[in-house]
Amino acid sequence: MCERLCTSWAKCTIFVGLTRSYCYGAIGFQEHLREHTHPFDEVTCMTYLASEQSTHARRLVRFGVIVTLSFCALLTRLAYLQTARCDELSAVASANYTKHERLFGERGAIYDREGRVLAENRVAFDLLITPREVREPEPLIEGLTPLLKLDRLGQLELRELLNSSDRSARDHPTMIARDLEHAQVSALEDLNVKVGGLGIKVKQQRTYPEGLIGAHVVGYLGRPTMSELQARELAPSEMVGRFGAERLYDHLLRGQHGHRRYVVNARGIAQHEGWAREASISWG
Repeated sequence: MCERLCTSWAKCTIFVGLTRSYCYGAIGFQEHLREHTHPFDEVTCMTYLASEQSTHARRLVRFGVIVTLSFCALLTRLAYLQTARCDELSAVASANYTKHERLFGERGAIYDREGRVLAENRVAFDLLITPREVREPEPLIEGLTPLLKLDRLGQLELRELLNSSDRSARDHPTMIARDLEHAQVSALEDLNVKVGGLGIKVKQQRTYPEGLIGAHVVGYLGRPTMSELQARELAPSEMVGRFGAERLYDHLLRGQHGHRRYVVNARGIAQHEGWAREASISWG
């Protein structure tokens, strides 16, 4: 009976000692056990402590192994991406912030044997609007109305464009007028300084000074067909000779095209400041 009481008392003492071990620490807990544990149960208590310490040590070793293996896996993956797939990932990253634009060469003129011009190019101006860059929409509409001779329907369409919630429409230029005169271009540049958002696109327009005279000989230009796009690697917006001299000497008149590579932001808008300045222009 006395031995059972001693055993129960020893177990209660161990439980209380384990509870207090958070405050005493390992050394204090051992001293506490020596002071309050029955002499014949001291060996059992020390064996229990050794077992607990061994269990904690094994857990720490396992945790360390898992952490080490995880870091090794991450480093291996990083090394693979930096070496084996470096060129591929660099190309993908570059494509995300750079854009390529094709530049069309100026088409050559056509002369008769006496040096008279039968076909030539003249500079044409188109008006573009980027709604996000417009600072004052209503003054812009009022300024464009007399310059472009807009009616009520034209004003309504322009107002809808400026107030559009479509992000693509607001971030990218929209053409609203073609083949402007020089006086209109000058007035639009002054208006742009005040309200912003306007842009002028300069392009080459094909003209025939003699009009219909000799039209069957000189020929004319037109958009390429689907078969021509595939066979000659033409751009859909490029003009090619469709008849007469324009068609016969098209390979000579087309000129030399080029490419422009520039930096864009997340919305696809060209950037021209700091490191984002125009990257490169090449011809041929």
